Amino acid sequence: MIGRRAIGLVMLIVGLGSLLVPVTRPAAAGAVRINAQAGWWQGTETPPDAVPTLVPPTPVPPLPVDRPDTPVESALAHVREQGVLRVGVLYNNPPMSSLSERGIVEGYEADLARAIAEDWEVEPEFIQVTRQNARAMLLAGEVDILLASVVHRQEYEADVAFSQSYFASGQLFLVRDDSDIQNVAGVAGRRVGVVQGTSSERALGQAISNGRLEVIPALYLTLNSAVGGLGSGEVDALLADRIQILPVLNTVSGLRVVEQRLVSEPLAVAMRRHDVGLRYLVDRALQGIYESGALDDLRRTWFPSVTFSHTIPVWEGLEDDPRRLETLELGLPEQRDSLVNRVRAGEPVRIAGFLGGTPGAGLDSRLDAFNRALAAEIGARWGTPVELLDDTRGSAAELVAGGQADLAIGVVPRWDGPYETAYTAPIIQHGDRLLKLANSNIAGFNDLRGGRWVGIFASEPGTADRVNELAESVNTAVNIFTIINDEDAVYALTVEKNIDVVFGDSLRLIPQAAANPDLVELTERWYSTEYYALAVPRFDPDFWSLAELTLQAMISDGTVAQLWSQHVDAGDAIAIETWPGVGEQFLGVNLQAR
Repeated sequence: MIGRRAIGLVMLIVGLGSLLVPVTRPAAAGAVRINAQAGWWQGTETPPDAVPTLVPPTPVPPLPVDRPDTPVESALAHVREQGVLRVGVLYNNPPMSSLSERGIVEGYEADLARAIAEDWEVEPEFIQVTRQNARAMLLAGEVDILLASVVHRQEYEADVAFSQSYFASGQLFLVRDDSDIQNVAGVAGRRVGVVQGTSSERALGQAISNGRLEVIPALYLTLNSAVGGLGSGEVDALLADRIQILPVLNTVSGLRVVEQRLVSEPLAVAMRRHDVGLRYLVDRALQGIYESGALDDLRRTWFPSVTFSHTIPVWEGLEDDPRRLETLELGLPEQRDSLVNRVRAGEPVRIAGFLGGTPGAGLDSRLDAFNRALAAEIGARWGTPVELLDDTRGSAAELVAGGQADLAIGVVPRWDGPYETAYTAPIIQHGDRLLKLANSNIAGFNDLRGGRWVGIFASEPGTADRVNELAESVNTAVNIFTIINDEDAVYALTVEKNIDVVFGDSLRLIPQAAANPDLVELTERWYSTEYYALAVPRFDPDFWSLAELTLQAMISDGTVAQLWSQHVDAGDAIAIETWPGVGEQFLGVNLQAR
């Protein structure tokens, strides 16, 4: 038990009036009310235990905003002309953003905004938004971007564009240290506290209504009273979003987090939907900030006791991209027919990214089979025929940029590629790793001194040079042995014993390790990371969103994992981040399996 404070009363809202009825035991499961009016991005309408600010939020209801037309100009025109990036932030949302007593906007998101502005060589201007008016201010052009703990939800794709996520938030269970609850399944049948009127109440209500959870919910008016109820044993677990939980862990002892999320809620920078140039520069700035280690510095500053596993995928050619704020084309999408209209009309969709010739049995052929199956599933969900363009794997992004293809699959996202091509969130992650004997103490190239032998695959050109560079980086030298067939790698390690490790693509090595778990294993380190994604026309944001949301639906229902296991069978390489909110359709096109 945690004797920090008296037990807070569990309160239930009755009807639509203001009558608060205290109860002495947790409410029945049916009493959970899903709050559909919890702010634009399902944050709290009035944050529990909100921190006072010098500038109180304006108490106005959410403003009605229709789906916007294409704006007249990019926000980058204003940024370039004024040398100022206008950032909408919350003033009472620590440790993400808050207004200090000195009148300084501070916090993780505020410092991230400063880093983006510094990357563009402009100054940030912080403008207060609330959960009620943020969307309206963004679409009216009063702010250029929102860095205000906005959850990337699928239903917002019709109105707003999102960057890659910069913070992996979500709905987590907080339990006492002595609890036996270790995962989401462990809360079954338990008493679960939740703060009324928050996104956590909505998430718990949805989990109960769709049959995912069977729990006894208890509603509290404030986070403090909910934490008190958890500490006193009134409830067995407390559901709250990660941003709320982190300060609790810093101030209350005897509690821990169940790391498995009930709902993933990635936070992303929000922008006006058609501002493709702004989205381009925001994503590139985020990747540069992450790659430089500056994002890790911000995390350590604002969350010193938290270990982060969230990564921002970095595309190829980041350092080679010549496009900058002062030179980037600021054109917006033309008012023309989106490819979405063609899909709705049942016209064929041309998809590039496939091999030509007779299929083989190697990794490239297995990946090609996966891509073809993915294309067929996309066409089936959209209810439209697909035209697969063979022998286009090496030119897929260029074909999309030139209009010869509508979509491409299995494309490596590149900053130094054609600007007319955009990329979805990465689907597959792979990269160079080391395979070693299970009883070996080799952890990396530092342990390969003394003329050791490294096996490489003949089908991976350039690998020998890469191995020699890595060896030279730790002042050693190695010998190279070429492996012709993938399946010969384990034989060379364990039977012939003429190599000490195998260096190669994780998609080749993972099946070998999985098939021989007692003989070989992978070392922890990744020596490179590469992603496969879909390529879409940059200046067609509706079709871009359609592709993204279709992938989300296929990830959520397990289709992508099933196709990957069926055709490639190279472990858990699926890298796409899931967004909450699953829809049946987007702009009249079906997303779900038929």
